[in-house]
Amino acid sequence: MDYTAAIKEITAKRRREIDDAAALKQRLVESDKRFYENERALRLAGLQELRGEKVDVKKLLKERAEILKTHGFSALSLDPPPACKTCGDTGYDGGKICRCVIKKVLESEKGSKFALSPRYFSDMDISVYSQKSRPAMEKIKAKLEKYVAGFPEVEVRNLIFMGHAGGGKTFAATAVAGEVMRKGYSAAIMTAFGFVESMRAYHTTFDDSKESYLSPVLDCDLLVIDDLGTESILKNITLEYLYLVLNERMISGKHTLITTNLTPSDLAVRYGERTASRLFDKRIAYAFPFPDEDLRNAIKKK
Repeated sequence: MDYTAAIKEITAKRRREIDDAAALKQRLVESDKRFYENERALRLAGLQELRGEKVDVKKLLKERAEILKTHGFSALSLDPPPACKTCGDTGYDGGKICRCVIKKVLESEKGSKFALSPRYFSDMDISVYSQKSRPAMEKIKAKLEKYVAGFPEVEVRNLIFMGHAGGGKTFAATAVAGEVMRKGYSAAIMTAFGFVESMRAYHTTFDDSKESYLSPVLDCDLLVIDDLGTESILKNITLEYLYLVLNERMISGKHTLITTNLTPSDLAVRYGERTASRLFDKRIAYAFPFPDEDLRNAIKKK
């Protein structure tokens, strides 16, 4: 799903809600004399308020709520609020694509073989680590909880989870994403393979769906790329688009989380110094060294 399709779906749903509310009001006006009289009184009260006259509208609204209750409805049935308070279900916030549109586009990608499901901090079981590693993981979890609590205003915008395979980096990354989404922000969670595939699709697409591959990656509040360093290096795609995305997100103040088995020097060799400098910019980045132990066997035993 691209932005255009998402906006059409959001606005169409809003129109249906408003039309349904109008149809319900008309039915009640025609079938319930009390509601009819209440509707007339509210309209008259509106005119009186425009003339500066004092009217007890609260009393009329309370009466309406009681009438609606007898029919099994609430006041919101006649005045349904928009799903998104930011844009009012228009899809735009101050001329820009609203966060609700980005979230809808990202949700449409769930189920992709390259997408990862969000988790939560409550799912993180520190007891699976060895006694030696647990204190370090407790500190990491505490720092991540503090990061999420301040999101998106925290100064740190680049998180890099580093360490050998099986150390819990992916689990922690998806937990951060899940908690960010729980706060109402948008998060794209993808494997490094998925990222490259999206950039390849963008690079080789020339119809109206082209922007649907790149825009969500640039616009989401949090981008998670898991296992960076395991994807293929495609000519004119992998290195170029990774730098583009990291640079654009840094300029726009967006948050990015990377997990990798590579060291900082390995990343610089593989992706170039420019990309590494964006990842590890000391002003906005924080690297978390995860314990060098494989939890997979411990989790199976448990």
